[in-house]
Amino acid sequence: MCRGLAVLCDKQGRFFSKGIDSHTRSLSKGMEEDDCLKFEVIIDDNQKSGYSIEVDNDYEKNSKQGKEAKALLTECKKWIKNNELRVLRWLLQNRTYARSKNNTDNSCQKTKGITYNSLQETEGNTDNSYQETKGNTDNSCQKTKGNTDNSYQETKGEIFVDYIKNFHKPTDDFIEMLSNKFREKGKRLTWKELVKLAKKRYEKQEGK
Repeated sequence: MCRGLAVLCDKQGRFFSKGIDSHTRSLSKGMEEDDCLKFEVIIDDNQKSGYSIEVDNDYEKNSKQGKEAKALLTECKKWIKNNELRVLRWLLQNRTYARSKNNTDNSCQKTKGITYNSLQETEGNTDNSYQETKGNTDNSCQKTKGNTDNSYQETKGEIFVDYIKNFHKPTDDFIEMLSNKFREKGKRLTWKELVKLAKKRYEKQEGK
């Protein structure tokens, strides 16, 4: 999963996007990821346009592909500007790494696919309440300085909570430790698993 919206440029210099947060899944049949240059569009309140356009975060600082992508950054910005309405619509579903100065309100969404609220950085409160999601809900790695409200979500898939930051060191260290344990097993920490652990602790205290 990349940051925000995945945009690629093929060998012919054509830019394209499928409106998702994955460069790999954006490729057409027969295309190779190494044959394309990768860009990312991220919601950013610090920018007048409301979003940042950056080269893929995975490029090494002085790699050949990284330099090629940086050289085409202006052309990528032109393509995005020419397709801005579509890009803004896509960004509504791709809030990964979103940078918000104020409150973030994702409440009451109805999503048939997956809801990504992960990796948001919010100065105020984050409200994910009353979402109805038929796929998975990913609230992992959020950093919120205010309150985070995930109440009354209805999710048919999993709710991923790995690496969530609460700005309370003992809690953050505990979540990180659990998340690492699950990652070692090839899994991710979910809300269901946290509840299981809490129930075990509660039953032990109650003598059940």
